[in-house]
Amino acid sequence: MKKRDLLPGEIADLLKLSDWCRLAAYSSMSGDTATSVARENVDWIKFRQFTTRKSARLLSHKGVQWVSYGYRTARGIWSDTPSIVVFVRKKWPVVARSALPASEVLPRFLRDERGRRVAVDVVEVGKLRQTAQLAVGDRIDPGLSYGTLGFFARERTSGGPVAVTAAHVLKEFKAGDTILVQERGSHQKRVLGVRLMSSPEADIVAVSAAGHQSVNALPGSPPLRGIRDVSPHDVGESFRSFGSTTAEVVNGVMESPGACGSNLPIRHPIVVRMPVSPGDSGALLVDTYNYAAGLLHGYCTADPGLAVFTPLKAGLSAIGCI
Repeated sequence: MKKRDLLPGEIADLLKLSDWCRLAAYSSMSGDTATSVARENVDWIKFRQFTTRKSARLLSHKGVQWVSYGYRTARGIWSDTPSIVVFVRKKWPVVARSALPASEVLPRFLRDERGRRVAVDVVEVGKLRQTAQLAVGDRIDPGLSYGTLGFFARERTSGGPVAVTAAHVLKEFKAGDTILVQERGSHQKRVLGVRLMSSPEADIVAVSAAGHQSVNALPGSPPLRGIRDVSPHDVGESFRSFGSTTAEVVNGVMESPGACGSNLPIRHPIVVRMPVSPGDSGALLVDTYNYAAGLLHGYCTADPGLAVFTPLKAGLSAIGCI
C-alpha cells in the first residue's frame, strides 16, 4: 500500500511504528535547478532520539542556535545522508577554523552507541529575523508593524472565538488593547478585537474575534481538517503557507521537523525551505492533507529561503485555546 492511498488517520497510526521505513523521492531547489534524490530506510524516530541525546553537548558550543536532524545539504541541494543538523549564527571557512578555540569548533561527526559515525551538518542561519511588518491571510495592522492572521480558534474555558497570530506582531500591545484588521482586497481597516492571552516562548497570541466570519482555509483551498504535530517522518514532505505580504500560497519542503535543543526563545522551531516576506509573520503552515502544523515566526538572514515556524498545537495549548 502506498502512503498516498492512506487516509490521514491511518497515516497517523503508521507513524507510531518505530520500524517505519520509507522509500521516496524528494525535490530540493538550488536557484532554478531541481534535484531529485532517492532516500530509503531512514528510521527517523531513532535518529531523533540520538539527536536529543547529543543536543546538550552541541548547544554548549558558542554560536549554536538550535539542533535538529534531517538530510545533509550543500549549497541548498540535499544529499542522501541523514545528519544531525546544527544551526549556527556564523559558519567559518575551513582555513579559519584552526584559529578558533575548541569551544567553537563543531565535530564533523559523532558516534552512536554502536560506534557508527553519524554526520554533523552545520548550517549558517545568521540572525532569526521576525517577519512582522487577517480570514486567514488578512493583515493585522497594530500601527507600528504588521503581520498575518494565521488561524481562528476558541478559548478553552469560554468557547469564545479568537484570531491567532505570532506574538511578536503585537509585542507593543498589552492585554485589552484594540487591534485592527485589513481584509484581503480591501483598503479599509476595522476592529478585529482586543488582545487577549499570549505566550512569547511559543510566539503566539490570541485576539478576540466575536462577530467575525472565521474560515480556517488557505485561499483557494478547502477548510482545515484539524491541527497536528510534526514528526520525524515529515522530513522532505511538502507544506504550504499564505502570508499577507507574499499574498499567494507558497509551497515548501520540511527540512527540520522541530529542534531537539534550542538556544532560541521559541521551543522546537520547525524549519521549512519556503519563500516568505516581511509581514507574513503568523502565517499558517499546512500539510498536503490540509492539517495545520505551525505559525510563521521568521526567516534566517544568512539563508532567507529557510522559514522558521513555531509548533501550532503546543502554542494553542500554551494560551488556553483549542
